[in-house]
Amino acid sequence: MQDIIFDHLNFQKTIQLLNHFTKMNIRFFDHTNYEAIEFVVQQIPTLLCSELSDYKNLSEIFEKIQTGSCLYAKDSFGLEFITAEIRRNDLRQGFVQIGPFLSSIPNSEWISTIIINNNLPINERKQLQEFYQSLTVINANDSNWIADLLTNLTIQPHVFTRLESSVVMQPILNHEQAKSIAVEKICVIEKRFAFEKKVMNAISHGDIMQLNNLYAEFGGHLLLPDNVPSRPIRSAKNELISVDTLCRMAAEKGGLPPEYVYYISEKFNVLIERTEYLPDLKALCSHMLVEYCEIVNEYSTKYLNDTVKNAVNYINRNLLMELTLQEIAKNVHANSSYLSRKFRQEVGLNITDFINRQRVEASKTYLQKDQLSITEVAFMVGFNDLNYFTRVFKKYTSKTPTQYIKESRVKQHEL
Repeated sequence: MQDIIFDHLNFQKTIQLLNHFTKMNIRFFDHTNYEAIEFVVQQIPTLLCSELSDYKNLSEIFEKIQTGSCLYAKDSFGLEFITAEIRRNDLRQGFVQIGPFLSSIPNSEWISTIIINNNLPINERKQLQEFYQSLTVINANDSNWIADLLTNLTIQPHVFTRLESSVVMQPILNHEQAKSIAVEKICVIEKRFAFEKKVMNAISHGDIMQLNNLYAEFGGHLLLPDNVPSRPIRSAKNELISVDTLCRMAAEKGGLPPEYVYYISEKFNVLIERTEYLPDLKALCSHMLVEYCEIVNEYSTKYLNDTVKNAVNYINRNLLMELTLQEIAKNVHANSSYLSRKFRQEVGLNITDFINRQRVEASKTYLQKDQLSITEVAFMVGFNDLNYFTRVFKKYTSKTPTQYIKESRVKQHEL
């Protein structure tokens, strides 16, 4: 009977309308627990299977709340949803769900907490970071407006409308005004883009000398802190985030492995948000460009032999696994003796030392958070012995893990 009463085709227009204005995933679950209608903006990784998107669970929750109410809920992965019950003739037809979205910016510490609390694999961190950063961030007031919109749009069948107008809309600016504004800005814009192109080329080649020369000559054209005149600091931060994106693209073009690109970009995103003065933001811009250039110069795989490059990528993707020369050689379809010789020749380290160095770099993120014991961190990044981890960590950092944690606390306090 319910299937006859409820018009799925009509209701699809309502879902489409919600999707258009919220720019978020919209799902309708009918009473058979089938996703009858779905508009997806962000594909949720399979690792993050939410219990909040199950018809049975939603039914049990809505039995306990007042009819006509919307449900706001957050799952263990930090994903937030707003759900409304759809009824026709006082019969439940299913649920409409908006989300996932976030109510806070997903910084490094937040991502680490999600990974730790849900025992997610560390080698999926880059994928998770990209997913969380793609989600819409809204405040509590926006949540209330969305819930109100959801309730009022879904309480009755969709009414199709036709837009008609007897007024010819005039552009806000006429041709001469637009031309005048363009002429005023074109000089600055041309200099900016010419500078960006040269800087990105220097970064992609790891050419530190060229970068320093460029920045000394044209560095003032990189930040344009007047895009939001009433909020110059926010405007400068937005510009700097854009610069970081360009640096990421240049570093990737220069052959920097994705793991390095992720870690350096994440670090600078945090620093950008913590910096509150315009001179400091400009100084951070210079520092960011140099660090991207230096890391490309040191860690780029662009000029590596294909076999060695594949080996490096395999190691970076499988740091948590037990890695041996024989296993790596098998997965990159190479002779183990040839791979060992070629790897040392091109990377400058033997495979075991390279693996240990990468694991130490991965451990730094978790040690800085100070949420896990040193033993737990050691096991998370692939070491099976705490004493061995401590020796290796000191070899590559000149500090013990304990000393590194203490220094990180001091630096965070200064920030």
